[in-house]
Formats: sequence, C-alpha cells, structure tokens
Amino acid sequence: MKNKSTLLICSLLLFTFSLASCPDADDGSNNSIPIKSVSITITAPVTGNAPDIAASGTGNFISGTVTWSPAHNPFRSATEYTATVTLMTNARYTFTGLSSATINGQAATITRNTGDTVTLSYKFPATGSGITNYDIDYSVSQFGGFDGIADTTGLAFVFDEPIDNFDVSEDDINISGAAAKGSATFTGSGTDWILSPIIINDAGITTVLVNKTGIEAGEKHTVVYKEGEIAPVYDISLSVTGTHTFAS
Repeated sequence: MKNKSTLLICSLLLFTFSLASCPDADDGSNNSIPIKSVSITITAPVTGNAPDIAASGTGNFISGTVTWSPAHNPFRSATEYTATVTLMTNARYTFTGLSSATINGQAATITRNTGDTVTLSYKFPATGSGITNYDIDYSVSQFGGFDGIADTTGLAFVFDEPIDNFDVSEDDINISGAAAKGSATFTGSGTDWILSPIIINDAGITTVLVNKTGIEAGEKHTVVYKEGEIAPVYDISLSVTGTHTFAS
C-alpha cells in the first residue's frame, strides 16, 4: 500500500512538472514575445488615382485592409488624405509595449492597442493640383438622336485622361452652330462625361470649345440630329455636300 501511494505521488509530481515545462500548455499570456516597433508601407495618394487598400510590412503580424478618409475615388486634388490600417499579431506575439510605428517612414498614430491587434493611421500631405504639363485632348459626339427621327439630347465627351480634378463644369463649355447649350449640365466621371440636355436648332454641325486650363483648347465638331430633318452630309473638311428636309 505504501509503495502504491509513493508511486501515485511521484506520478502526480511528474505530470505537474511536465505541464509546467511544456510550451503548448501555456496560454501565451505570460510568454508572448513583444513587438516593440512596426513599419508599414502604403501607396501614397496621387490626384486622379484610385486608392490602394493594401499595406505591406515585415514582421510577426498581418496587415488588414487600408481605409481612406475622405473616401474619394479617385483621389481629388489639393486634399489631405488619412490612411488607417489595423494589424494583427501572429501566434505567440503581442503588441503590448509597442512604442514605435511608421507608415512610409513617417510617425504613425497608434490607437486601439489590444495586444493582439493595433490600429495605425497617418495623414498624407495634400495631393497635387492634378494639372498636367500638357493639354488633355478629347473627342465629342452626339447621343440620343437619330437622323431624321429624333432630336439629339446631349453631347458625349471622351477625354484621353480622367478630368475629375479639373473642376470642369457646363460654364466652361461653349457650343454653337446647329445646337445651343441652354440649361444643360456637365456630368460624369473619369474620362467619360455628358453635356445634357442641349437645344437642337437644326440638323447639322455643332462646334464645341472647352475653356479650361489643362484641357485642349481647340474647337471640336460633331453632327447633331433633329426630328423631321436629314442631317447634311459632310466631307472631312466639314463642308456641306447635300441637304434634305422632310415635307411637312
């Protein structure tokens, strides 16, 4: 009986020692390795570009999705944008004691440090004006109209590059000839914009001019349609070669 008791006590002591010395038995709260500093890289905002939601960094953590404030897409000119990202530690590491964090080499603001996760943010310098050192060209065409059947309702503009940051409005656009601007508004995004509704005087050529720094200043021409009239046929020099009007 004595030998059995001694054996039981020895077994219990051995089992207790094994638990104490086994790393897997620990919950990690006492032996987690502290991460003292982190360095994150985020693509900086550039006027006209779409926000990048990825962050990269080297260390024992995982980077979450980057959010931007203001939440413009694409980035606008002359605007300060703040990037925010949450990091999560790998197993057996902790952000407890984190004292230094940078985004793109600049000191980041540290918030909501739970040990397992931490949130970093950084306000980037204001974006540029978005004005290029050359003029952005564009094409213009009618839309909504059918020759002899229906009036053109507007003019479609396609620019070589996005113009969101140029603040172009209907006030910057002149149209003359077979159409008039009237109370039309200029709406769209990126490279595709619409001026509508316009007034159609006749089926024929209308001349378009955009008066905005950074936008091609030359005149553009397009045919517009009017119900009950067949549009004249033009050669490449825009001279009239024939006309026809439906009988009333």
